[in-house]
Amino acid sequence: MLQTTLTDARDRIQAQFNTMLAGFDDVPVVRGMAYATRGGKRLRGFMVLETARLHGIGPDQAIHAATGIEALHAYSLVHDDLPCMDNDDLRRGCPTVHVKLDEATAVLAGCRPVMRTGRGACRSGPSTGACQRSQRHGVGPGVGYGG
Repeated sequence: MLQTTLTDARDRIQAQFNTMLAGFDDVPVVRGMAYATRGGKRLRGFMVLETARLHGIGPDQAIHAATGIEALHAYSLVHDDLPCMDNDDLRRGCPTVHVKLDEATAVLAGCRPVMRTGRGACRSGPSTGACQRSQRHGVGPGVGYGG
């Protein structure tokens, strides 16, 4: 049962990433974002979805927050792999973003999903003052490709 729940969470989160990225043009940074956000166990997102479930919040409401936490994780991995950091060539058995594409694309591909997480997390629940200020002042949407 746990494996089924983990697989369902992983698939929901990947589908949300795919939906989010489908709205962008097919340019290198978007390809880098898609590459950076594919695969993985999605344990962080699973924990968000399960915590939400325990509090009576359905997966459709919690998916933005779950995807957001996974975007933050992807950002940390992409930037950690850069030549100026650990200079790793492989991640999950595949070439890292800076190896597959290039370093500049990897920097932008790592940053942009993070900038979108605030907007997605604000969609997950009641509108808070912090969410309203973020949206009003353009924090996040104005950074990187499409900003």
